[in-house]
Amino acid sequence: MKNIKGSINDFLIMLSNVVGSNYYKQPIPSEVDIKICKFLENAASTVEKYNFLIKNRDILNNSGLFVVFAERMATLSVRNHSIEDVHIGIIALLIYSINADFRDVHLVLSILHDAVLRVGCSPDKEFEKIYGFDSAGFLQNFLRRNDKDKSISAMGYISLIDEDGFRYKRTW
Repeated sequence: MKNIKGSINDFLIMLSNVVGSNYYKQPIPSEVDIKICKFLENAASTVEKYNFLIKNRDILNNSGLFVVFAERMATLSVRNHSIEDVHIGIIALLIYSINADFRDVHLVLSILHDAVLRVGCSPDKEFEKIYGFDSAGFLQNFLRRNDKDKSISAMGYISLIDEDGFRYKRTW
């Protein structure tokens, strides 16, 4: 876990430069997206590493950044036709969910769910891969909803094509 501790410290330094930078408006993918993705691939790639990571108060205090990242990964997943981008987005959303209201988590989960469908995979199978992580129960709860209540429109999102290509956008 020594390597992860150093990685967390480096990540927190990077985060301090991102806060207040209009990250959500940056083109997708951005340099920040790539750094967050690499960090999560290393620091949360297993249940053990994830459980160690979420014990870090500084990570949890910056969890708002992870929800924006999860939204961006849903968009990137559709653009790249990549289920791996959805998986890393869900891990980010798990971190965000620790201090969040499940209703806020479900908003973003709707676009990750939609992205899985657009990539041509089964949400049940893809979400199941994440069930072993602490706090993943909201995934199963979301999947039990009827299709209308899982839709991006019900959760306040639209999909559109902008100058960069496909994108999910908040309507709230």
